[in-house]
Amino acid sequence: MKDISREDELEAEIASDCFAEQLEIGEREALLCKITDNMVDLVMMIKTSAEITYVSPSCRKVLGCRPEHLLGKSWLDLIHPEDQPKFLATIENARAARLPIKWEYRARHAEGHYLWLESVGNPLTVEVGGGYIVSTRDISYRKRSEEALQESEKKYSSLFNSMQEGFVLWETVYDSAGEPDDYRFLNVNPAFEKILQVKKGEIIGRLLSETSLGFENYWLDSFAQVARTGQPYNYEGYNRTIQCYLETFIFTPGDNLLAALFIDVTRRKMVEKQLEREREWMTVTMGSIGEGVIATDVSGKVLLMNRVASDLLGWPEAKAIGRYLGELLNTVDDINRSFYTEPLQRIAQAEEKIEFSGNTISIVRNGGRRILSNSAASIRDTDGQIIGTVMIIRDVTEKIKNEAKIKRLSYVDKLTGLYNRAYVDRILADEEITSQLPFSLIMGDIDGLKLTNDVFGHQAGDNLLVNIAKVIRGCCRESDIMARWGGDEFLMILPHTSEKAALRICERIASTCAEMEADPIELHIALGTATRTSLEQGMDVLFTLAEEDMYEHKMQQSKGFRQAILSKLEKDLWNRSHDTEEHTRILSKMAMEIGATLGLDSYERDKLALLASLHDIGKVALPENIMLKKGKLEPEEQEIMKKHTEIGYRMAEAIPELRSIAEAILAHHEQWDGSGYPRGLKGTEIPLISRIIHFVDVYDDMTYNHNEQAIIDPQLAIKELAKGSGVQFDPEIVQAFLQSVIE
Repeated sequence: MKDISREDELEAEIASDCFAEQLEIGEREALLCKITDNMVDLVMMIKTSAEITYVSPSCRKVLGCRPEHLLGKSWLDLIHPEDQPKFLATIENARAARLPIKWEYRARHAEGHYLWLESVGNPLTVEVGGGYIVSTRDISYRKRSEEALQESEKKYSSLFNSMQEGFVLWETVYDSAGEPDDYRFLNVNPAFEKILQVKKGEIIGRLLSETSLGFENYWLDSFAQVARTGQPYNYEGYNRTIQCYLETFIFTPGDNLLAALFIDVTRRKMVEKQLEREREWMTVTMGSIGEGVIATDVSGKVLLMNRVASDLLGWPEAKAIGRYLGELLNTVDDINRSFYTEPLQRIAQAEEKIEFSGNTISIVRNGGRRILSNSAASIRDTDGQIIGTVMIIRDVTEKIKNEAKIKRLSYVDKLTGLYNRAYVDRILADEEITSQLPFSLIMGDIDGLKLTNDVFGHQAGDNLLVNIAKVIRGCCRESDIMARWGGDEFLMILPHTSEKAALRICERIASTCAEMEADPIELHIALGTATRTSLEQGMDVLFTLAEEDMYEHKMQQSKGFRQAILSKLEKDLWNRSHDTEEHTRILSKMAMEIGATLGLDSYERDKLALLASLHDIGKVALPENIMLKKGKLEPEEQEIMKKHTEIGYRMAEAIPELRSIAEAILAHHEQWDGSGYPRGLKGTEIPLISRIIHFVDVYDDMTYNHNEQAIIDPQLAIKELAKGSGVQFDPEIVQAFLQSVIE
């Protein structure tokens, strides 16, 4: 912002002083009354007998009745019967010592129900009539929030970590007499660490007595009282260790548990002490409010600004005095950008206080944006002439952000970042959106998700979903609505989109998937479209058409996609092991010759040929350092290697073309005597084609140079294999091998 010259500052200060001098005592009181009348909190003057002698207009908002209905009545009559003893005790204790009072209680609303209220009372001198000036606010929302916090700590952990109040959860430790004796730290939030100036890791698991957090005896007595009675309690106190005032709310969230909220109210206390040097009425009133207060003269220059407004807007009071209100607020209103164009004229036209609906966005002095809730009114002299304005502002930035965050989380798929089905249901129920003709839908179904989950694990399956979501997001437009419709299904909602444009999007998605690197398998999604060109066409019909189109494409493409997966898996097997295509061909030839000798029919021979090529397919999911290791595997590596039969079985079950050999893949390392793995099958319990592959695989391992080691002479290998007849191998297969291969 542009700095003003010293001359301008002096002129502003002189103008301000002149205005202040013009105010007579009555006018100053009128200003104070106007501020009080425009506060959100309920301000009352109560005699020591509890008789009400003054009530601010905000009584309507807090208790639902007109001020005159309370004048002359006893405040005790409105307090809940259960809370009256505490109220009387508080008054009695404070009366003798002439101390401020503060308490929470339930009071009856004009409509008959009870509200939770918080009152702060400061004693008045005898010269002004004695009694107390009391500032009261509705804290029902805070009470409900305390209960909600206890029930939803895990669900709203992000809110727990970002809340400004310090939170601590203790386990209550009792002495031999069953009385609360100490408190063990279970959890604290970042705000607690900041306020109490302690690290979480230094206190979790420790007793409160083992720390030096500065909780004196009166704090510990309050903790014990809540732990003993279960009744929540709140108070303010000074912590000498960290040298700050803390407002504390204590409650019991469960058996043997004690929780507390801490709010650093040091700044507010400093403001209160500063205001104590002013007139008593000003001190009590301004010290009891939590909103920002700004008062201006008739030209809009600031005359008064409290500390809350100063902190909120980033303007020290000394620099703010004499500047125009619009300069301090620097408002950009999303709803009505002329919000502050003529503030004085708008306020002057109103007989009562104006409460602006909605929220305004102000760019504060440090450049940050704050969302403010505002109310304003004119200040008039005894003749009814406008002499200025008073504005109450409240920072609702975090509240709005948290509400938006919670709303967003409820409508977004956590894994992919796309919208979820709940959001889609909401959008499709909005006729303003679905009537934007032409209106198109694209439905998509991922191929290979079950295979990926079963073989490579759910993390790999999640990666597949994330990658396809990235493709969809990159191929669609900003105006399109993209959602994860189900487990492996996606939905794109395209208002103002023709069938031709929707098909172009489908083509972009398909081509982008084809360009993506396999991770762990190639991306492929079957897509179907449908377009609404008339409002007579129902949305359920549109969904049916898109779904039918999607399944038709899936039927056409799935077989080719699975064949491509099989080819890739086979090549990956050759790349990740010591086998080669030539070796696979030789192995298959030997197996088929044995099968012919044993008289296998054509169906079994086809299965045998498929098994010869893919019996070790499960190895593609094993670590490369084990698959490509030269030399003998360590015992733990051997156990990992054995898992390839079970992985291969799951892969075969997930691919229709391999389902017929799934059991054979699982059993191709079983042995005739039952000493094999993974199930210890023996004899004819083992599928015949598994027995054949097991035999030729062992023969191949003995005679084929996998690890650049010396090849065993085939004749010697045959003799060794013959020794395993009836033990490791099916005797009939050994004999068939000797007849078919050797001869």
